[in-house]
Parts: sequence; structure tokens; C-alpha cells
Amino acid sequence: MKTASMSDYRCSFLVMIFVLISNFSNAQLVSHYNPRLTHSELSKELIEGLESQFEQENKIMSGNREVRQINFDRKMLFMEKVLDGAFIKDDSLETYVSNILSKIVDQNALQSYPRRVLILSSPHVNAVCYGQGIYAVTVGLLARIENENQLAFILAHELAHDELGHIRTRIVQEADLDLEDKAREQTIRIISGRIVKNEIDEFRRLIYDYSKDSRNNELRADSMALILLRNARYDEREASAALSILQRAQSPKYEIGAELFLPFHFKNYPFQDYWLNDRLTVYSKKYMGTFLYSADSIETHPTIDSRKNILTTYLINQHGNAINQSVEFVNAVSEIAAFETVESAYKNKEYDLSLYHALQLYNRYPENAYVISRIGKILADLYEAKGANRFEDYVARFTPNYCEELKLINSFLYNLTQKELGQIAFNFINSHSNFNPAEKSHYYLLWKITSLTSMNELIAQTSQAYKARFGTSIGSYKYQ
Repeated sequence: MKTASMSDYRCSFLVMIFVLISNFSNAQLVSHYNPRLTHSELSKELIEGLESQFEQENKIMSGNREVRQINFDRKMLFMEKVLDGAFIKDDSLETYVSNILSKIVDQNALQSYPRRVLILSSPHVNAVCYGQGIYAVTVGLLARIENENQLAFILAHELAHDELGHIRTRIVQEADLDLEDKAREQTIRIISGRIVKNEIDEFRRLIYDYSKDSRNNELRADSMALILLRNARYDEREASAALSILQRAQSPKYEIGAELFLPFHFKNYPFQDYWLNDRLTVYSKKYMGTFLYSADSIETHPTIDSRKNILTTYLINQHGNAINQSVEFVNAVSEIAAFETVESAYKNKEYDLSLYHALQLYNRYPENAYVISRIGKILADLYEAKGANRFEDYVARFTPNYCEELKLINSFLYNLTQKELGQIAFNFINSHSNFNPAEKSHYYLLWKITSLTSMNELIAQTSQAYKARFGTSIGSYKYQ
């Protein structure tokens, strides 16, 4: 019988603490949510650690001037992201992903050097390896995965890229090919009529060979990830499910169906079917390529279906049982990530995406003051944007990668007139089931939308009610 090590006890103790925290958090999610903080210039330990890792990467790389320049640019861009608050600072989220990465590294006896996973504030489902032990997963991904095994495969895939040296290889290739400058030069020559057919063919071969190598690297990373997963005793059968999530990145984790739009149906202002009319197909049609090369030829990732088919040939149907983080903790982390997905989409000015995820949360937490406020603020902001001809700054015009429900949200927002949008915003925040008399933001949003739509009597009533309740002027309230 294997004797438990001190690190095993420490890990179990930490998980127990975070389970308690997550249970408390889940109870709190029923009524409220506070968006998480982000790393900044105050995260001294993180910044120093990243600086050291990038410096180590630079020492390993070639002394080629172009390579050094690419490395420097990568480092500066990454550190700028850290300082701009692109990465979320949250113990639960960071502990969850770090525990999985550590287990994969330890159980495979990989080289010991600093490795860290950062939580990127992005609503999009993605994970990335920056090289030399630096990885990132998005809150969009953490909100979509269904269990620890699936995240373990995705992290193992990024870890494999690092172990196989794919990032360093790609940097060297970029330095040698300088594809961006070559593409610009070739395009100028084509437009000016100064290029011959054999030069086009040469450029095509250059692009195709580079992309083919990238595709092969993805398959190699998948293959190694399966081995890493197996050695860490995770369930390898979940690898295919993880790839399916990446394939249907915008699909909801929980199916809601027609009830998604129920929050916008009011007795005195019923939902109208024409609000969901399809937009012209040109807005959702996928782009197929350019006059130089077709899109499928330069795609750097093989299709998800082909990756799943290839992985199937390597499966031995080993039923791993490495889960050492409770289901309750994992679910709590996923819910935190779901709320952060709403917040990150809002901050990125992707209002259709933010509203889509907010409505999914509203279906589970109809009394959550944060969700109600965020929906109300999105509608109020878009009312102003429609009046100022800035609507497309907040809602995507083209939707080729949207799932069907997200397309409906996008169509809904485009189909609404400014007046209709104002009425929906007012009725939503003013609803007895939504308005919370103890929530300052609800008074503010009601006051805001009544001001925008010139409901003078209600403006005064809301302002007076706010002052009577909180003792200050509503105009001094700062919406976060």
C-alpha cells in the first residue's frame, strides 16, 4: 500500500479549504456576485516570475537577431497584458487549474522548472502555451468544460506543445520566413501587375508547407497529451469530449431553448416574434479564402473531427481515476468562470455575447442582482448606442462562428428599434421579480433608462426613492 506523502496531505487540505469556500460562494451566487480582481502592477511576484521565465526562454533560443526581436516583442506584449488586467486574480480558479497541471507534470516525471497557468479574462473558449512553462486558459473555457478530465486533456495538450519545443520552432520559422512582409510584398506586386505565375506558386508552397507543419504539430501534441493524461491516471475517454467543446465553442453548457428570451416577455409589453427574424445570410456566411490561397489550405489547426478520429485509434479505454478535486469544487469554479465570462464579454464590448451568457445565468439564478444589473446595463448602453449610430461598436455585424442561440441574440438586438429597446430595458429592470429595493445599481439603472426615454415622473420618483433609502443623491452613484 502506498504511503501518503506530505505533499498529498497538503493538496488534500487545500482542496478541502477551497471546497468550503466554493460551497459558500455557490450559496452567495443565488443573490449576488462580485466580479473578480485582475493582476496588475501590484502583482510583483507574478511579474518577477514571468520575467524570469521569458529570460530563460531567450537563453535557450538562437542568437539570431530576428529571433531575439520576436522574443522581445512577445514578452512585451504579454507583460502589457498583465499590467492591463487581462488575467484574473482568483484563488479558486488559479488553484483548480494549477492542481491539474502539477499532477500531470509530477506523474509524468517531467523536467522540474517553474510552470504557471494564468486565467485569461476572455469569453472565448481557448487555451494557449506561450512557451517555457507559461500557459493560459480563458474563463470561457473554464465555464464550458464539464469535468476535471476534460480540462486535464486541454492542459496536457498545451504542455505537450511546450515539451516538444513547438513554440520555439515556430518562432524560428517566423524569423526565417517573415511571412507578413512577404505577403504584403506579393500583394503589392499582384495589384501592380508585376508578378508572374511561378512567383504566386512559390508563395503558395511557402504558406502551405508552413501550415502543414503547424497542423502536424497539433496532432503530435494531441498524441503526447493522451500519454500524459494516461500516466496521470485521468480518464482518456474525455479527450474526445474536450475536443467537442472546442468544436462547439459557443454552444451553451446547459440547454435552455425558447426560455432564453422569457425574461423579455412582459404582460404590458409582450415579446414579438419578428424580433427574432433572421438577418441576411451574408452576415453569417463563413469566409472561404483569398485570391492567393484558400482558407482550408492555410488553416494551422486540423479539423476537430480529424483530430478526434486520430485520437480514437490511440485510445486503450483506460478508466482513469485521478480526480482529487471534489465535484462540488469543480462545479463552483465553473460557475465563477460563467459569471466572469459575462463580465469579460462586457468589458470587451461584445454585448451580444455578454447578454447571451447573462441570460443563461439568469435562467439558473433569476434573483442574482449582478446578473439583473448587467442585463439592464447592456440594454441601456445599446439604447444610447443606437441613438448615436455606434451600435456596431458593441454588437458584431458578422457572425460566421456563432451558434444558433447566439445568432438569435444577435438578430434580436439588430431587429429592435431604439424605442423597443428602451421599452424592454425599462420593463426588465422595473419588473417586481427583478427589481431589488436593497440594490443601488437597480435604482440607478431604472433612473438611467427613464432619463434616456424621458419618463419625467418616474425619473423624479426613482431619484427620491433612492435618496430616502440610501441618504445620498442618485447622481453620485458610480455604476461598476
